[in-house]
Amino acid sequence: MPDMAAMKEEAFNIVKDQAGLCGITCGTCVLGNGTIAETAGKTKNYITGYGIKEWAPMVPGGAEINWAETEKPLEWMTKYANC
Repeated sequence: MPDMAAMKEEAFNIVKDQAGLCGITCGTCVLGNGTIAETAGKTKNYITGYGIKEWAPMVPGGAEINWAETEKPLEWMTKYANC
């Protein structure tokens, strides 16, 4: 299994001194440095790993959540929420 921390650091080092067309330094931007994509992936994994879909219906408002529809945008952000 690849060392994810090393891969993230390597990716950050590539963009840390770059600036996007927007003028923001990529290393400080959550889109440019991959923070949003990483967070979406972690959130998706937490939902599955902690069985939130299974126990959410027992919590007020949890029964109304369409978990399949919740996972779709998280998966999209994991793949495409990068500058």
